Amino acid sequence: MTLAYLPPLDHRYGHEYCRTNIDASFGTYSILEDGKINFKGQVPLEAKWDEKYESARVLNGFKWSPIKSYYRKMRKGLKVEHGWKLRVDLTPRHGLNVPPQEFVLIITIKDSDGNDIYSEITNGLRERGYLTNNIETKYRIRQR
Repeated sequence: MTLAYLPPLDHRYGHEYCRTNIDASFGTYSILEDGKINFKGQVPLEAKWDEKYESARVLNGFKWSPIKSYYRKMRKGLKVEHGWKLRVDLTPRHGLNVPPQEFVLIITIKDSDGNDIYSEITNGLRERGYLTNNIETKYRIRQR
């Protein structure tokens, strides 16, 4: 997954000039006996981005970075009790009241055996009301 957004910026705050942070989590969920949803993120930040301590994330620019990438290779699949869930969380700095913020989240799902799973996944998403768009690419080869 790749997440990108344009946070409000304010140079008066020095290193804390990015005033919002957005994180995404794609994972599985189950419904507990009391009716609450138990969510488990399955696609973490890429290893080079994932630091255990917040201070290291801030120092390396990942905590408040407006571009993040997440990755997991699932060779054996996962046991899914009730389904998949996508969470997107917005965190403003110091209680800042911010209007809704636009973001782009690109999710790439590929079968490790090379099978075509695109149609099944996009149809399932559309049935649930999600908007899907193909990304068109053009290759331009220049001779030097």
